[in-house]
Amino acid sequence: LYQQHAMLLETLDHMQTQIEMTHRQMQILSLIAMGFTQEEIAESLKKGEKTIRRDLTRIRKQALENNLEADFERQ
Repeated sequence: LYQQHAMLLETLDHMQTQIEMTHRQMQILSLIAMGFTQEEIAESLKKGEKTIRRDLTRIRKQALENNLEADFERQ
């Protein structure tokens, strides 16, 4: 479990350097990685579920744009 958590933190750290993310977006990803549902995340961060869904959409969009950019630069 400790090793999985360490790998997760390393992955999140890498994502943050590759994709410009807010502190809350990093919190959301960390909570998802720990198995929290969107409802639980909203409760934990004292935000609405709509806000959490919007942040997740932004994270996905940023990750996709970053991957497309990286693919383009490799060619």
